[in-house]
Amino acid sequence: MLDYHLVFPLVEKDPHLGDIFDRLPVLDWDDLFRGMPHTRFGLVHPTAVIGSRVTIGEGTTVGPFAVIEDDCIIGERCEIRSHALIRARTVIGNQCVIGHGAEIKHVYLCAGAKIQGHTFVGDSIIGRGSRIGTGVVIANRRFDQQPVAWRGPDGQIANTQDKVGALIGDYARLGANVSTNPGVIIGAYTWVSSGNIVTGF
Repeated sequence: MLDYHLVFPLVEKDPHLGDIFDRLPVLDWDDLFRGMPHTRFGLVHPTAVIGSRVTIGEGTTVGPFAVIEDDCIIGERCEIRSHALIRARTVIGNQCVIGHGAEIKHVYLCAGAKIQGHTFVGDSIIGRGSRIGTGVVIANRRFDQQPVAWRGPDGQIANTQDKVGALIGDYARLGANVSTNPGVIIGAYTWVSSGNIVTGF
């Protein structure tokens, strides 16, 4: 079994989840959003479309024509740029950036992470302070539509699921136009240069 703290050495306790990485195999997203207060303290552009069950923290800005679906939590001092699409069941930590035209779905984004424009990130956990470059695709479903599982050096570390993206460690960086296959793990402080295709651990 992979030690999550090798991938996320600086992970902190989250007030809603406890230590998310210790709970990964049994994470219950329904439980996370049940009873969550839906408050909006940020500055939201009038053309943005925000679901009714969305929490936005103080100091966060949401740009023109951004869309945030129900069951999303966005932390403080974040920047959601124009035309970004944040799909349901996404948690964004404090001081994160979602770039222009980026699409993220069912993602846990740790504090300080940045996702640049025109990217897709699905069903993934993105570590603290990590950087996802322009045009990156973090694929979340196998081409043959078979089940996916995160696998470390010692084998499977999470339940097999229909859609699984990537575990990207703290302060990792993915250059422009990188593609990751479903179920990829990228360790803390790893840099992946532009245009690469990443598989496995």
